[in-house]
Amino acid sequence: LQGFFESNGFHLEPIPEADEERADFFVEKEGVRVLVELKIKGDDLDEAEDREAVMEDGQIYSYSESSHRRNTLSGIVKKGVSQLEATPGLWDFRLLWIHCAGHYSHHCMTRFRNTIYGMRFLYHSETKEEP
Repeated sequence: LQGFFESNGFHLEPIPEADEERADFFVEKEGVRVLVELKIKGDDLDEAEDREAVMEDGQIYSYSESSHRRNTLSGIVKKGVSQLEATPGLWDFRLLWIHCAGHYSHHCMTRFRNTIYGMRFLYHSETKEEP
């Protein structure tokens, strides 16, 4: 993340830890100050170990998980927002950066999106009108 901001001309500075929860760092470019809280969500370590063991055995590993809203992901977002709000200072913007890492990072992104925005399946069942 530091490389991303610095390669785009931002100055990045970590925020010192305090007794209360705070955001992670701020970035600045041309007088615009952005407060940033970084949340990283990666693979479940137990599941990753199981996957590796099965694949090392020459077997096919099957994985299935819902993409629906998750309370744990909602909690991560809520915690990040409270950290942004609790950090003193004058900021032009406050940014919650959610970084999905690991083998299923794309799926993790989908779950975060569905947690934040919601997801509904809609369908239309055609019915014939009665005469």
